[in-house]
Amino acid sequence: EHMNAEKTETLIRRAIKWRRETYAYTLLGQELPEDYAWNYPFYSDGVDKQGIPVYSLPAGSWDLRHIVESGEKDKFVRYITQMYLKIEQHMISLNRERHANRENEENASEQGTPNKQQSTGVIIIVDLKGYSRSQLTSLRTVEAALEIATNYGNYFPQMAEKVYLINGNNIYLLLPP
Repeated sequence: EHMNAEKTETLIRRAIKWRRETYAYTLLGQELPEDYAWNYPFYSDGVDKQGIPVYSLPAGSWDLRHIVESGEKDKFVRYITQMYLKIEQHMISLNRERHANRENEENASEQGTPNKQQSTGVIIIVDLKGYSRSQLTSLRTVEAALEIATNYGNYFPQMAEKVYLINGNNIYLLLPP
């Protein structure tokens, strides 16, 4: 797949501007409520056969409606942004380490395609098991979910190599093709 340089530059510039305006990088050093990591976890599950980092999110068990109704939406959005940043930092760190290792290998791929020595993104598995319909009956909850998804799409472009939704049942019918 060929990249569109102008589109890529626009995405990166928009992401950098947003990160500066929102002081997003300061989130990496902030401690958010301890119960967030317990109640809204995400996991680093290792790497796949090609060396791509794999993360899983049991999002079906997350009660976003409760968060919104308890007035903690902004705090939760910061938590999710922090999660995106941690995943991104892990990906960058892994790529730097692999690049350094690759320079020392005699049999490195000469084709410039991603292999076990480099990763262009991460794999994210979103488990929707337990997702409640009540999450979709609150307009404020749906708006919060859209804000989280929009932040990912707009400000973390190309972070994910692939995203898999599992145990979605009828929720898949709500997603665009």
